[in-house]
Amino acid sequence: MFLKPKYIRNIPQGVTAIDMAIRRESQNIWEYELYYVYIRNGKLYRAISKSSAYTSAEELGYVDDAIDCAIVFNGRYEERLFQPGWEFVTEGMPYVFWIQSFTNKLLCRRWDSGNIIELDTGVSSISAVRGWQATEFPTNDQGMIISYIKNGAAFYRTFAWQAYNDYFWELSRPIEVDQENLYEIKAFKTNDYRVGFITQSINATKITFTTRNYPGLGLENQRLSVAVSMPVFTLNKIIYTDVEENGEPDIGAEHVTLNIELPVFDLLYAATDKNAFVHIENVPVDDEWEEEYWENWGRRIEVEIKQKDYGIGTGTFTVKDSLDSPIIVESVTRLSDTEFRLDVQDFNYVNGLDLTVTYVSGHTNEAGYQYDTYSGTFTPINLELPVTPIPEVEVIWNE
Repeated sequence: MFLKPKYIRNIPQGVTAIDMAIRRESQNIWEYELYYVYIRNGKLYRAISKSSAYTSAEELGYVDDAIDCAIVFNGRYEERLFQPGWEFVTEGMPYVFWIQSFTNKLLCRRWDSGNIIELDTGVSSISAVRGWQATEFPTNDQGMIISYIKNGAAFYRTFAWQAYNDYFWELSRPIEVDQENLYEIKAFKTNDYRVGFITQSINATKITFTTRNYPGLGLENQRLSVAVSMPVFTLNKIIYTDVEENGEPDIGAEHVTLNIELPVFDLLYAATDKNAFVHIENVPVDDEWEEEYWENWGRRIEVEIKQKDYGIGTGTFTVKDSLDSPIIVESVTRLSDTEFRLDVQDFNYVNGLDLTVTYVSGHTNEAGYQYDTYSGTFTPINLELPVTPIPEVEVIWNE
């Protein structure tokens, strides 16, 4: 089947870079507006094509001297009105990215309003895409991604939804591509809830995919009904296979190696409100009392947390009993990325009371942000005060 274009628009002479984004603020809108940015003769321009005339565009004037540009709409995923699935609904204005000539700064501005933000320096190529956001877990947001080449390596920054219910520009992070001396990058998203990057070096082109981000988006609510008359039913496990393809297509005088790697890396999520204690217990430690050793269950607490700590420290914890009296934490030892040991002031005297352990600070998620404070309560076991022997008279004398 041949594809027949509906609209054809000629690109003006002198254009060296161009990008386009579609505006659709409601599911009820079936006619779109096309927003353009392009560089003509070294100068960045903006333009809009109205829905009734996609074949022409209204040029809105000069922005800056630039060598590359990109444009993308931020937005949200809404459940479709008349059929299963989700629709992406945009905000009213797109974000424009460009590399400023002479300085090679990566700059960003929301269309024609707001301040210009500097995202990085020493940049030579850029590409933008709005990634997938898991509707079941909104903070699992790939965000509005600007990918770029800097000093021959690939990086990205993302403007993503945070746990405090707002968007935030996260830190620059590398795109893990086994490739050097890159000079061009293109970002895109697939229809199976991944984001991909095409990176170009002198002798190779590589396509890198992330893992899927589909909770809520990719799965409809499903039900399994079993009638009493049905004696047997079977659930078959679905087996997923990762595919790698390598080839060397002949394009004439040169050979280009195309490597498809699935997947190579994950976009990092910056959620800070997802951690919690999954287990807390007091454990025995050999202690000395009146020149005798005994198992003291009131000196050590071990905790396990839900999400990994990607930092290098031990974190700060506090301990209180159910009467809100503090128990001093003397030291913290990291047992693993999710397990920690707290050596504390003796709490054998709290027999019958619960203890509350609170994480205060020092643990970071995979994106480098500290987790929010959280607490957990448990009832310690085997607590007993050491028995002090009754004094005995050893000798009596008078003088």
